[in-house]
Amino acid sequence: MIEGATVLRPPLSVCSSDFDPTHRGRHRSCGHGTRVCLCVCVRRCPLMAQVACRCFLVVAMARTQTTFLLLLLVSSGLLVSCSCPDSCTCRDPYLLNCSSAGLTSPPRPMRASVAQLDLSHNLLRAVALDGRRPNLRDVWLGDNLIRHMSLCVGGDTSRTRRGQACESWAPALRRLSVERNRLQRLPQGLESSRSLQVLQLSFNRISALRPADLRHLRQLEELHLDHNLIWSLHPQTFQGLTHLRVLDLSFNMLTSLHPSTYFSLRNMAADVALAGNRWRCDCKARGLRRRMAYDGSRGLRAWSLVCASPSVLSGRDLLQLEDDHLDCSGADGGTELHRDVTVRRGSDILLTCARQGNGLIKCKTT
Repeated sequence: MIEGATVLRPPLSVCSSDFDPTHRGRHRSCGHGTRVCLCVCVRRCPLMAQVACRCFLVVAMARTQTTFLLLLLVSSGLLVSCSCPDSCTCRDPYLLNCSSAGLTSPPRPMRASVAQLDLSHNLLRAVALDGRRPNLRDVWLGDNLIRHMSLCVGGDTSRTRRGQACESWAPALRRLSVERNRLQRLPQGLESSRSLQVLQLSFNRISALRPADLRHLRQLEELHLDHNLIWSLHPQTFQGLTHLRVLDLSFNMLTSLHPSTYFSLRNMAADVALAGNRWRCDCKARGLRRRMAYDGSRGLRAWSLVCASPSVLSGRDLLQLEDDHLDCSGADGGTELHRDVTVRRGSDILLTCARQGNGLIKCKTT
């Protein structure tokens, strides 16, 4: 406080007679005798009214009135930073809502206090923020045109290519929603978001999941991958996700489940959705049907897998079929030979096959 000036602070009041709403972030003064009212435009500032003024009783004015008023502003807490990107809404200090704003790139500037970021329904093709956002918890990116997404600061993936975790721009991220986009693989840098609880990636073009893609997400509770192009699942893809409660793999391109994958999914505490896939109900599905039937007889959860092929079994529930229904007949009516082969882990096996004159295919190990 300036030497020789004493200030008493009555309750907050409004001084509208001398307020200019076009000067956002600036202060004006209006004198009423010995009372001075300081006004700050906070039209787009959160947690404050559109006009905030505080009146002070000035006993002794300083020599420079402008300097005195600025000091009053700082001391009273009215001089605040309230930048908000164009086309966005900042009604809450923790929420930056830029939904349906026609954005082609992430907004700038972005307050450090933002905990929830909504960029859904825009025209974004790629997302990677510059600088860390330690308070960011929830990010919505649905209904964009995103083909590539990186959680690494500035999109730097050099460390991830070396098998190391990158520096994440959202290290405390809990929810990431990127549904209805054009992603062909999981977002890069997921290994640095170890607090992630909900990952929503429905309605994209993801075709494969690598075993190491999700292993660091120990806190993950919901994983939504429905309506993608996933055609195969590695037995260790979901290993270690002990907190997972929802796993949606419905409406993908899965045709079969490896026995180890089946046991991995069955032993999870999660609610697993597998409906709408391209299940092929041939002789190779006999083992899966037997395991599901056995587990069902023990009162364990059994999934409803509806056959997509062959055409004669299309629409039938796998559990309602018998082994005799599950053959490997080819289109020419010939019968393919099927035999389970057990090999040691790490061993390679190569089959050489040739069509015989009678139409049968004969294979031998080499």
